[in-house]
Amino acid sequence: MVSIFDMKKIIFFLLIAFTFMTKSSHAQSDNIKMITYYDPAYRQAYYLVWDTRTGANLQYYWSDSLRWDTMAFNIPSPPLPGVLEGKVMFDVYFDTMMKRAFYIVWDTKTGRSIQYVWEDGSWTDLKINLPEQPIENPKGDVMVSTYYSEVEKKAFYTFYETEGGKSIQFFWSDDHWNDLKYELPPDPLKYKR
Repeated sequence: MVSIFDMKKIIFFLLIAFTFMTKSSHAQSDNIKMITYYDPAYRQAYYLVWDTRTGANLQYYWSDSLRWDTMAFNIPSPPLPGVLEGKVMFDVYFDTMMKRAFYIVWDTKTGRSIQYVWEDGSWTDLKINLPEQPIENPKGDVMVSTYYSEVEKKAFYTFYETEGGKSIQFFWSDDHWNDLKYELPPDPLKYKR
């Protein structure tokens, strides 16, 4: 007998396979990305799928009716207006102190970003966004990785370039963005102690 958890995994992999097969037949599979996060308040995992060219997105979750459903309200499209040369990327973290998820969407060419949070029944873009160009003259694409520190009760955002590896990390404190002064070495794969 197959457990409900195993059934969820099977259906999820079939959904992903179907999505990629459908998109690859249209030569668009390189543009579809997905991230996930777990919401401990609802004891539920959420899967955000988007098109890197447009930012069009859907968020999936496993419903009580034992099937995949999409959220009724998705992050606005386009989530980051004005992306001309780069790709639209997302990352998400769950803030356990505020009991909500924060989504950051950015342009891989410049690093310009906007954050979204679900608030009072709608998606709100935060007015306290990170610097417009967090890495000066980036080599390659600009990527972002986020995490929430349970110890410090704050989120950290690491921007890095895909060629060279230069990085910078930010956190919000005292009503402004602070950057950490101890980033990874500028060429992290060549660094030796």
